[in-house]
Formats: sequence, structure tokens, C-alpha cells
Amino acid sequence: MYQSPEQFMQFGKSSLEAALSLANITLQGTERLVGLQLKTAKEALDESIRSAKALSDIKNVQELMSLQSTATQPNMEKVMAYSRSVYEVASDTQTKINKVLEDRMSKVGGELVAAVDKAVKTAPAGSETAVAAFKSAVAAASTAYDTMSKVAREATDLAVSSATTQAAKATKKQH
Repeated sequence: MYQSPEQFMQFGKSSLEAALSLANITLQGTERLVGLQLKTAKEALDESIRSAKALSDIKNVQELMSLQSTATQPNMEKVMAYSRSVYEVASDTQTKINKVLEDRMSKVGGELVAAVDKAVKTAPAGSETAVAAFKSAVAAASTAYDTMSKVAREATDLAVSSATTQAAKATKKQH
């Protein structure tokens, strides 16, 4: 199975492009998460300042209880909104990464089959069965990868949905 230097160079180039694409996607996702965290920290600081001012104006226990009960609900809603935003960023980033990996796996599988087809031309007589088995194994591996990716995405979506629902129920029970 002879591979020309150009084929190796093309394979290396496409692998590098995929790696750079993955690095870029990861960096964008990280940037979005850091931005979300900074925004949330700023909002929390502003809320703490408002709460401290309101706390300093309290004159009796009833005012303290009223302040305490009105502060809990917005905070829980903010936590839920933050959680949804983090999930959205993580899910979007994961979807983009999966797309690059699936495209790369498909391309590598195609290149592998093309290389095997080329090798068949110089292979000894009677090796057709082995080549067919190899092609079948590559196709099965590709299908298995696609299935596992789909199941993993569905499981993650289900887990986050369940956690969000449980947190929302817990918030409602507090009030």
C-alpha cells in the first residue's frame, strides 16, 4: 500500500486544520463562559451593595423578615438563569466540537477506504474477502461512533433538563 508524500502532507494539513478548528471552538466557548461569569459577578456585587444598603435601613424584626423573604426568590431565579446560560454555552460548544470531530472521522474513514481501494489494485489475488471485511469494520466503527455521540448528547440533554426541572420545583417549594 504505497502512499505518496502528497497524500501524507494532505492528511497532515487536514488534521492540523481540524485541530485548529477545535482549539478555536474551545477558546470561543471559554470566552463566553468567562464573560458570563464576569457579568454574573458584577451583578452579584451590585446586588450585595443594594442588600447592604437595605439592611442598614432596617429598624425592626418585621422589616428584616420582609427583606429576607423578598430577596430569596430573585436570587433563585438568577441561579436558574445562570445555570441555563452555562448549559447553553457548554451545549453549543459541545455541538460544534462534535460536528468537527464527526466531519473529521468521516473524512478519515473515506481516506482510509480510498487507501484500501488503492491497495487492492496491487494486492495478491484472493485478498478481496479481507479487504471487504476491513471496509465493513470501518463502516461499523463509523456507525458505532455516530450512535454513541447521539446517545451521549441525548443523555446530557436529559440530565440537564431533569436537573433544571428539579431545581425549579425546589424553588417553588420554598415559597
